[in-house]
Amino acid sequence: MAAKRSSSPAAVLGARLAEQGYTVRTVRGAQLTDLRAAQRAVATALHLPGNAATNLDALVDSLRDLDDWWPHDPRLALLWEDADVLQEHDPKGWATLQDILDEASEREPGRLRIETVGTAATQRRPRDAT
Repeated sequence: MAAKRSSSPAAVLGARLAEQGYTVRTVRGAQLTDLRAAQRAVATALHLPGNAATNLDALVDSLRDLDDWWPHDPRLALLWEDADVLQEHDPKGWATLQDILDEASEREPGRLRIETVGTAATQRRPRDAT
């Protein structure tokens, strides 16, 4: 009897999101050690216009206009694998990008969902309860 292969946590989460009706886009973060590289990866994964990859204001604007870039996908999930790499190498960049993505996902609940997967030490920074 063959041993059952276990799926990675990211693969399991991606499958669950897809089952919930999300179009899942993945950022592979193992080599993303600074804000700009991570920004490019996010913009590429979400098929955003070129300036979103190099300009933070353009990234924010593009995330506000997701319906323009994803008109046939009402629910979009960004699955970030190995998120701990950026968090470890560029904590300020991680916080900046996390704030931008959190704002985008909170603006239209259910439209954009952000999930990060890394080592057990990786945690999303708690949001202020206000």
